Amino acid sequence: MALDGREYCHSPRSQGPQCLRQPEAQGQGHSSPLVVSATLVGAGSPQGLPLDAEEVRNPTVESHPQDCELTASKRLVTRRRREQPQMALSVVGDDLYSQTPFVEPLQHLRLHYVLVAKPASHPTLMAAVMGAELQGVREQGQGAEGSGVRRRIYTYRIVRQVPLAAAHPVPVTFGEVWEPTAGGALLYPKSWITDLAVNAENVAAVGRIGRTRWKIENEQFNVQKNHGYELPPNYGHGPHPLSMVFSLVNLLASVTPVIVELGERLSQRCRARESRRELWAALRTTLHVVLVESWSQLLLVYLEEDTAGP
Repeated sequence: MALDGREYCHSPRSQGPQCLRQPEAQGQGHSSPLVVSATLVGAGSPQGLPLDAEEVRNPTVESHPQDCELTASKRLVTRRRREQPQMALSVVGDDLYSQTPFVEPLQHLRLHYVLVAKPASHPTLMAAVMGAELQGVREQGQGAEGSGVRRRIYTYRIVRQVPLAAAHPVPVTFGEVWEPTAGGALLYPKSWITDLAVNAENVAAVGRIGRTRWKIENEQFNVQKNHGYELPPNYGHGPHPLSMVFSLVNLLASVTPVIVELGERLSQRCRARESRRELWAALRTTLHVVLVESWSQLLLVYLEEDTAGP
């Protein structure tokens, strides 16, 4: 389950009651409502299934001061565990989520995690990692995956039971993977923390789980903005949370065809014929020229297994 925050409005001048005031350089700032999204993703899968969204809230008479993305994310994962108490999930997210106040609730909720941990923002963690290096209490080596031109060589480092922060230390497993290009240049370093049992055999797979956090950008946010759903950068500000309603309706519109494609055999048969873009173009054209009684009949007409009215 990938987590990430997304602005659905942005204005340097106007501000609605649900908008957060975000500071910028040179003393300027902008107003923007912020929502945290949760999306099911899988390493190696081009599909993403949006699950939920939680608004980052402004302070009210009853609440504490202004929310943050981390606090909203804690509410979101708590709700998801309450609604799916037995679902096996691993939470993935960027460096913002690699903090004790977020990791501890995940442990209580029986949620695994693979969270990016940049060395520059975790001095206590990296000091413990370097101490383990000096004592030789770490696992390091090389591995390979694939064959032929797809063969990948990587170097890894695993350090177990290191504290995430000085205050209220939570023991985590720190992992790091380096992969060079064919010319020897470093392609990317990736470091993360996890509660999974990591070893030489699965370290590359755990690293891929951590990298799936990008899929919430590619398979959800980018699709909503640029691939038919026309999610605008600004729904406008106003006295009522109408822009949040529009954002959630857009999310429902984008998740519906994903559910249909994953769960309906007729849609899967149509999808097997051609690309998603070509399929939807053909269905739109069909709707312009023939009369159908239902979605199923539309698909059967496309498959040339039924006839419809003119």
